[in-house]
Amino acid sequence: MQEAYSLASKSAIKSAIRGKRNYGRRVRSSALQVGDRVLVRNLTPRGGPGKRHAFWEDEIHVVIARKGEGSPVYDVRSESGQGQSRTLHRNLLLCCDQLPS
Repeated sequence: MQEAYSLASKSAIKSAIRGKRNYGRRVRSSALQVGDRVLVRNLTPRGGPGKRHAFWEDEIHVVIARKGEGSPVYDVRSESGQGQSRTLHRNLLLCCDQLPS
């Protein structure tokens, strides 16, 4: 059993290293700055099924803070100032500084 456990552990470590390397090749993330305008990923099923589903919410948000120096988590608030601030991961945000207000 000890030998099987050590083989499984080594295999899991090797797989994790390979996964990290592959993820690092294709990730194109950039850090957001306070004041950047972003769209928030629409996680609700509203907007219809499949292709008709809206991937991004209609309202533009503004980054108000970053949770930590190297953290990918941000606080965002609606550009109109209405509603509460939301804490979201960078994967759920799309920078849209070029969009009109």
